[in-house]
Amino acid sequence: MLAVAVFAAGAFVGVLYLGQEPWLLTPVMQAVEHYVRPVAQDKPLLAVFIFFKNLSVVLMALFAEQVVSAADHLRVRLATALRLPPAVVGLVAVKAARLGRLMPVIVLVVNGAVLAGVCCLLWKSGASTASLAAGLVPHGIPEFSALFLACGAGMSGITFERKAVMFRQAVVPLLAAAAVIEIWITPEIMRLVG
Repeated sequence: MLAVAVFAAGAFVGVLYLGQEPWLLTPVMQAVEHYVRPVAQDKPLLAVFIFFKNLSVVLMALFAEQVVSAADHLRVRLATALRLPPAVVGLVAVKAARLGRLMPVIVLVVNGAVLAGVCCLLWKSGASTASLAAGLVPHGIPEFSALFLACGAGMSGITFERKAVMFRQAVVPLLAAAAVIEIWITPEIMRLVG
């Protein structure tokens, strides 16, 4: 639930700020176009691209704590191996693992803000609520479920092993389903809605 609330806070910011300042979304839209254009006509390749793009985001959010902890542990070992004074080793030994729990928060806020900002701009330019829903809901259900699971686990501090099981058993299948739905089903639903 915390992940959903953080995403909603980001969406609120997106509507209030990004929806009013469209120029802030220009770099995001240009980046998406730059990466999608080469594969846009090849639906299987586009589905694979979307899957791996989403996978990279959830991996970053889910395992940031472990990455930061490992780096922190290496810094302490290096400082000790270099025989630095204990005071210096203590300074180097910052408990950074909790900083890794900020990454899922950042991922949720940014995703919420960008999605809400883009929806706000599309709605202002004449897109109907039904067409926005048709373009988001079909693949958004599994995609956001995976995002919320990964970010919630990333913020919770659960063990690497539990995160790995959840990733393999829930997140990957949800993202695979979302990519397939986004490429083959969502466009058909949008076409039906008009």
